[in-house]
Amino acid sequence: MKVKYLTAGESHGPELTAIIEGIPSNFEVSKKYIDEFLLRRQKSLGSGGRMNIEKDEVYISSGVINNLSTGGPIAIKIINKDWQKLERKRNRTFCNSKTRTCRLGRYF
Repeated sequence: MKVKYLTAGESHGPELTAIIEGIPSNFEVSKKYIDEFLLRRQKSLGSGGRMNIEKDEVYISSGVINNLSTGGPIAIKIINKDWQKLERKRNRTFCNSKTRTCRLGRYF
């Protein structure tokens, strides 16, 4: 049996998505286990300061019922809870009262 996966998204985007095919039915897939694995990853060597405040959490949207795989493709998402807050900061308008000009863009 061959396991295939497809991922989409970026670490600083709104979410990461994965589709996993080839997992047999009745294979244990635990949200709790995946969340614990993500937490271990956040604390590993090379993680930056943001990793200490971000709390990744997986959402299993299909292919798993009662912690057991159905045999069909498994779809999971990891939502970046900080993305909307960061996006608002990136896209806000900055005005200079002396020059009476405004610009839209990054704050740094």
